[in-house]
Amino acid sequence: MVYKPWSDKENNLLLKLAEDSIPYKRRVEYFEERSQDSIRQQTWMLKQQVANKWVEDERVAFFDIETSHLKANIGIMLNWSVKYLSGELKHDCITRKEAIDPDRQDKRIVQTLIRELENADLVVTYYGTGFDLPFIRTRAEILGLDFPGYAHLKHFDMYYLVRAKLQLHSNRLAVATETLGIEGKTALPPAIWQKARLGDKDALAYAAEHCDEDVLILERLYERLKKYSRMTRKSI
Repeated sequence: MVYKPWSDKENNLLLKLAEDSIPYKRRVEYFEERSQDSIRQQTWMLKQQVANKWVEDERVAFFDIETSHLKANIGIMLNWSVKYLSGELKHDCITRKEAIDPDRQDKRIVQTLIRELENADLVVTYYGTGFDLPFIRTRAEILGLDFPGYAHLKHFDMYYLVRAKLQLHSNRLAVATETLGIEGKTALPPAIWQKARLGDKDALAYAAEHCDEDVLILERLYERLKKYSRMTRKSI
């Protein structure tokens, strides 16, 4: 039997019948040369596609941070980058004066990041669940800043999509993007990190550029792989 593509008219009717909870046995009455199994499969596929439609109305922001330590009660945030889907790139970086002042440190840039994230509807990270978001939240609590509460901002973590849908020797962002031919990932040597922590201007600039590149390739990775996942709406 030659496969007959589903028309837009048929797809719209399928969704309407599903919305009205019409049993599959009765749905075949509306379609010629379509089996109950094919109707069931097409309905399932359409419902999955429709489930992601909500993202089209969201202001999606990709973000990343660089820090002086992996633990927020020891280290501080050095810089952040936010890239809006098909839009502008924004960033902020600690200054030398802030870096060496124990009373200032990253308070200003933690505040500017929180304000920037509040402009988004959905934030997309790479392992932000395990690092970026807990780090920022902890720094905000330590510094006495207001961090968005539960259900104030939606979050989607690309790390878990990569882990679930690709078979890689490592699930790091660099490996995922290099495997898919997405160029732009740069290294951040420990020496640069150490100098940046002390407020070295060149090291901070390098770290900021590295962070910018990470959100740019994250956006491209998202565009490449989003078709494989149902977009979830978890709280940050």
